Amino acid sequence: MRAPVPRRRTIAIAATVAVAVALGLAWRDARATRADLERARRALAGAEESAAAGDVPGLEDALRRARGPLQRARRLTGALPLRAIGWAPVAGRSARAAASLARAAEIAVDAGLEAAAAAKLFPAGGGRIVYGISGGRLDVAPWAAARPPLERAAGAARRANRIAARAPRTWVLPSVARARAQITRRLAELERGVRYALDAGRIIPAMLAGAPKRYLVVLQNPAEARATGGLVGAFALIETDRGRIRLRTIAPNTELKEAPADLPMPEWFRRRYDRFASRRHWSNVNMEPDFRLVGPLLARLFERTIGPRVDGVIGVDPIGLAELLRATGPIPGPRGTTLEAATIARLVMSDSYNRMFPDPGTQAARKAFFVEVGRRILARVLADVAARPAAEAFSTAARAKHLMVWVANSGAQRALEDLGVAGAFRAPGPFVGLVNQNASADKLDYYLRRQVDLRVSPGVDGSAAFRLTVRLRNGAPATGLSPYVLGGDRDLPPGDLLTYMSVYLPSSAEASALRVGGARVDFESERVPGALVVSRFILVPRGRSAVAELEWELPRALSGAGRQRRLGFTVLRQPMVAPDLLSIAVGTPRGWRGGFGPTWLTGDRDTQIRATLSRPLWGRIWDFLARRID
Repeated sequence: MRAPVPRRRTIAIAATVAVAVALGLAWRDARATRADLERARRALAGAEESAAAGDVPGLEDALRRARGPLQRARRLTGALPLRAIGWAPVAGRSARAAASLARAAEIAVDAGLEAAAAAKLFPAGGGRIVYGISGGRLDVAPWAAARPPLERAAGAARRANRIAARAPRTWVLPSVARARAQITRRLAELERGVRYALDAGRIIPAMLAGAPKRYLVVLQNPAEARATGGLVGAFALIETDRGRIRLRTIAPNTELKEAPADLPMPEWFRRRYDRFASRRHWSNVNMEPDFRLVGPLLARLFERTIGPRVDGVIGVDPIGLAELLRATGPIPGPRGTTLEAATIARLVMSDSYNRMFPDPGTQAARKAFFVEVGRRILARVLADVAARPAAEAFSTAARAKHLMVWVANSGAQRALEDLGVAGAFRAPGPFVGLVNQNASADKLDYYLRRQVDLRVSPGVDGSAAFRLTVRLRNGAPATGLSPYVLGGDRDLPPGDLLTYMSVYLPSSAEASALRVGGARVDFESERVPGALVVSRFILVPRGRSAVAELEWELPRALSGAGRQRRLGFTVLRQPMVAPDLLSIAVGTPRGWRGGFGPTWLTGDRDTQIRATLSRPLWGRIWDFLARRID
């Protein structure tokens, strides 16, 4: 029986009123939630300011002030009025996103409080927490004591990141989308910062606590390129004793002696590098790009030729020194110079050769200048530097491999690798790494620029074809260069650069062709641990370019199966004077989608590329018809 009209009207009116009431309550709670989140945002901004100023009590107070509004916002987003509009495409997803973000921010507050608890373990001086080196000493004990709260902070930061990442990102209100983007970025910074502090808590006690230790510092010169940066131009010895740090020795490379016999190394290393005397001569000891292998070789060569035994090796170049100068600020240099971040690289790699010491007879004076520059910078860093700017400088230099560290302590070495400062030149999954090394005994790599173009063509079977095009530009000027920079004592015309180019690929790769200047040429192909290396000597005339193109295939480049495949690979960075100009493009097989056109990047650090390929319904229909036609 049909309901009478008045009854249907009553039901409709009641439903309308109920919906209106629900929407009204939801609107009220949404406004209250927004107000609470705004109060929490202001409190967290104050927490960031307190953290930057080293004000731990202010940090804790700001975090606690943020917790109340976040808890209220989370309760409101979980209450019935806002849950009742979950059916609405935009409003419902926005409410769920707000709930996730409030919960993530609340957990991030817990992470911040744990980090503040760790900070309170450090001594205070001048109203600030003392984390760094002061008076030539770094207090090691607080770093070890801080590990438990830092581990809890790291765990909380990871949980917050996961919750925020699961928050809806599409079909939400613009204000919610902006908040999600901002919060996920800040949470990533929080997790990264806590992880760095935790890794420092593993590395610093291992390197500085306990019995006295010695560390070899090699100052590399990228103006004459080698795989880990450049020719070893000078060396220093740093001694530590229960947190006390001293610079004991610094000297030019003329005091580095040839080893009486080749050092023992694996057969693959001997096969690849013995023609360069890399196991005996300091000039070619760092031709392997992976510092995890070069570090112990440098240590053994030092012990064999000079002594004493060292517990680790630090490689740094002028660009890495520039980052350290950002932490210390400008300092007076030798011969009336000022050592500052903006000019130190040009000073030691160009001006010193061409303007200050251009004559062949001034080589000893130039080397003495290099040594004094290095001594003043290292002495300043080891005497007094705040932890935060030092950590930022260290991290920036290490990400671009202008500073690399190897230590004999296995636990500290694993922490260095996790932190990304060990100078690794291998990567899990597909990778490509370009290495150029000077083969013409000059300083022309200061003017070398590399433009790198990588094209990837995935196949439906999970394989991929790669084409790498490298344009090497020798920008050495026609005039104004000293004979030492031009390499006047060799057979090549002055200013022409001979470079030994190597491309590192996964072990399963198969290189098919190398072209130089458009002509197909022979190339060296060697399998070493974790990589296939393709190499060739290439001449780059002054003021001109040389173009090399390498093609290879990778059988299992893509992961996944069925309708979706994932492509991930890493472009490995060699430390050079100038960053590479890098272009990457990923194609798509017929009937698939998801690749991308040329993407230009500045290659000053290892670059990870990710792409997802999917096969829509029309692509599967195309495959079916193609099989029937065949």
